[in-house]
Amino acid sequence: IVQERLRREFDMDIIATYPSVIYQVKMTDGTRSGASTSQRHRCAMITLPAPQPRRQQHDRRRKSRQCTMTPNAIKQDVQGGKTVAGAMVFEFFSPGMSAILANAGCRFVLYDMEHTGLGFETLKWLFSSCRGLPIEPMVRVPRGEYTWLARALDLGARGVMIPMVESAEQARNIVQACRYPPVGRRGAAFGFAQCDYRGGDVGEKIREANARTMVIAQIETEHGLANVDAIAAVDGVDVLWVGHFDLSNFMGIPGQFDDPRFDAAMRDVVRACRRHGKAAGFMATDPAWVQRAREMGYTMIAAGTDNGLLQQAFTHMVGHIDERRAP
Repeated sequence: IVQERLRREFDMDIIATYPSVIYQVKMTDGTRSGASTSQRHRCAMITLPAPQPRRQQHDRRRKSRQCTMTPNAIKQDVQGGKTVAGAMVFEFFSPGMSAILANAGCRFVLYDMEHTGLGFETLKWLFSSCRGLPIEPMVRVPRGEYTWLARALDLGARGVMIPMVESAEQARNIVQACRYPPVGRRGAAFGFAQCDYRGGDVGEKIREANARTMVIAQIETEHGLANVDAIAAVDGVDVLWVGHFDLSNFMGIPGQFDDPRFDAAMRDVVRACRRHGKAAGFMATDPAWVQRAREMGYTMIAAGTDNGLLQQAFTHMVGHIDERRAP
């Protein structure tokens, strides 16, 4: 290897090849002196590291292959109050969706299991399609129960969204299900999808998994709104996310998003987040919602729904094609 590299990079010929700390080489510069046809030579001394015993080399290579958990690239920005854009997907669970969203600038994707037919088998390869892309895979589970939460995290979810969180006790139970001991009660499953099938130190994996997991509690009922401050105070809850349709329904003003009571409710959630150092999240269906949410203080914002946005785009294009829709 040394011989080949010296010849390729420095046009050098080896005159001492014994594997010691010092290698002596003869370098040919290819120039001519006067009428002579002989080449001039210069000698150089190159210091190389001493060879290691075979066992040490094997251990070093083995350790390099045993990486720990892939970190969550957005969690620090979310916790720091920076605006982070993503998407919620309800319909199009296709192999290319993760790459399409990443190319669009989304830094996270939330695949929905609450209102769709999405199952764990499909979720597993959706998460796999995020590997190597600058996008964090997340999921909204149907309920905040251990079997839903732990399985989603074992498949590689960087974050889990839980609908209808209504009390601090419920929030604490959710956090316990999402974290390994000593801070939680999550069961261990290492060497599988969540750590990209890698080996590595289990203690380090536990620390990194606990650090990277995001718990997103949805405030979308009148009880959750009444207890929003207590829920925000629970250690391990990272984001309070307003489910605007359900919240308006449970407030008795279904779909009336301009009602002053609904506006006040959204602002109450942001204030609770700020008091306890949490982020506020929201799904925006159009630019007007984006502006309104950002002005209130929502920073983790998903574009959605995927089916609604696709239909809008096709409606716009078809309007230019179909003569019956021409103005």
